Amino acid sequence: MGISGELLKTWCEGLERYQVREGSVLEGKGGLWCPVCRRFHGRCLDAFYPFLAMADLGEQRFLDAALLLYEWAEANVSEPDGSFLNDVDSDWKGITVFSVIQLAEAVTRHGKILPSGWRERITERIRRGAQFLFDFKELEENNINYRAANCLAMYMAGNLLGEEAYLKKAEKLARDVLVCASEDGILLGEGYPFEARTPMGCGPVDMGYNIEESLPVLAQYAYLSQNRELADNVIWMLKSHERFILDDGGIDDSFGTRNFKWTYWGSRTSDGGTLGYLLFSDREKELGQAASRMLRMQRRCTHNGLLYGGIYQYELGEPPCIHHTFTHAKTAAGILDYGLEERITDLPVQRPKKTGIYYYRDMALYRAEGPEYTADVTSYDWQYGDLSQGHAGGGMMTLLWQREYGPILCSGMNEYVRKEPSNMQLPTLDRHECISFRIEGEEEKTGYSSLYDDSSRMYEAGREPAVLEAEGELRNAARKKLEGGQGRYRIRYTFSDDRIAFQAELPEHASVVVPLVKAPGSSVRQEKNSLTIEGRADIRLTVTEGNLSLPYGEETIYNLVPGVEAVKVKLAPSFGGAGKVCWSVGVSGRRQAGG
Repeated sequence: MGISGELLKTWCEGLERYQVREGSVLEGKGGLWCPVCRRFHGRCLDAFYPFLAMADLGEQRFLDAALLLYEWAEANVSEPDGSFLNDVDSDWKGITVFSVIQLAEAVTRHGKILPSGWRERITERIRRGAQFLFDFKELEENNINYRAANCLAMYMAGNLLGEEAYLKKAEKLARDVLVCASEDGILLGEGYPFEARTPMGCGPVDMGYNIEESLPVLAQYAYLSQNRELADNVIWMLKSHERFILDDGGIDDSFGTRNFKWTYWGSRTSDGGTLGYLLFSDREKELGQAASRMLRMQRRCTHNGLLYGGIYQYELGEPPCIHHTFTHAKTAAGILDYGLEERITDLPVQRPKKTGIYYYRDMALYRAEGPEYTADVTSYDWQYGDLSQGHAGGGMMTLLWQREYGPILCSGMNEYVRKEPSNMQLPTLDRHECISFRIEGEEEKTGYSSLYDDSSRMYEAGREPAVLEAEGELRNAARKKLEGGQGRYRIRYTFSDDRIAFQAELPEHASVVVPLVKAPGSSVRQEKNSLTIEGRADIRLTVTEGNLSLPYGEETIYNLVPGVEAVKVKLAPSFGGAGKVCWSVGVSGRRQAGG
């Protein structure tokens, strides 16, 4: 059994430990109790399919776990109209798409092991769920992950039940989703209306949801329906998104519309991209390589049977939400059921030999890629609903990733607001702060930041070496700027093959905040105008103009999005007031102990 089988077993065993076995179903019997949210997540029914898959592999106790879980869901989140509720205290019924998909997978692939009468009972439940989805118009006026998932739900239900109308609706939904692809092959639609454009010309994009949900279900539909034209388009989009899967298997959602659920490996309530990427890896080997990276990142973040919501969350003592595990266990089961384990490859990642820049118009995003690192700089101005404290903008660097060190700069939310309270953890660690790179006001300008500037201007200023410049104005969360242009700033990024040089022109009473990600076990060394974080590789920040300070000394700040800690560095002009700050960030490798 390979890595997906290993993860399926590990996750199912972890989930089983949190299944309630006493009392009545209305008191929770059969449900999966989340150890951190202290509640039953309505979607825990998603574990039915992986439990049944484990039972079919000879682990018979999981058949009992699956049936108990089904009874809990029927008593607590199943509705008379055929829908399933997102949570016991929620009225959102769109998640019925995921329930129908996984119940259809379970019955189709493992129905033979169900006790007498159970297959018919679940098939009838699928029928009622599918009819609800067929009539549920709200899915067509919502985030694109629901339309994409409904495409697969309609196909699987139509196939299982022999309903031609469902199959035709699946075809229509697939065409509707394809219309949302940009000229770069990036899927738009995690935000509504998907056809709307911001003043910057941006559309709604979220890499976590695209890579872990929308594209995988569309790929599964194309694969099962044997639609060659659709498959060609899906492969094109999978390859376009593969650029945002980092070498270590993390998914870069530092700028996404829904980055409030970014976990570094993906998104808190999505299913995982590995199955979708493996389905067509016989045609494109790099898709199998991407799936391998993602699986290994998920294994790295798995401890005590549960998938933690960040690369450092376990080491830092932040407990895991159980939601991550029961959704991703489905994709591990799917890889085994589709016979795709042997396609998981470990080909080396091919990085560019020379640093270059690519522009994504729909995200107002410049991406610099070189032999050693990947960096994103964005002025993305799509606001998700009423969430004004979401992702960074203003021409700020939202990600700096280095192949030996991993993330160095890693943008989370501007302010941690629980946009989806039942799907976002409450932080338990001290100094839970914004970890985004930014320019911010001080004294009378407190609360004003470059992160909130939706009107910044960003442009290429050189090719050899690659240079980007951005200019904007400090604003607060309501997008109000300071009077008389008092908050204007300019920042310049110069990309060489082994380091990045920064130059910032700041307004009065402003500073640059540079939260350097600190890996567990690394140490901090400060000199007059430099800071080094020593670990598997060394990060070195060197100031050539201006002053460096550490507001908390060597103590770190932390953020659940995406589950990393950082040393908070502040840079300010040498003589106070308005002025210039210049610095560089470089990484050098270190020899491992015994190596």
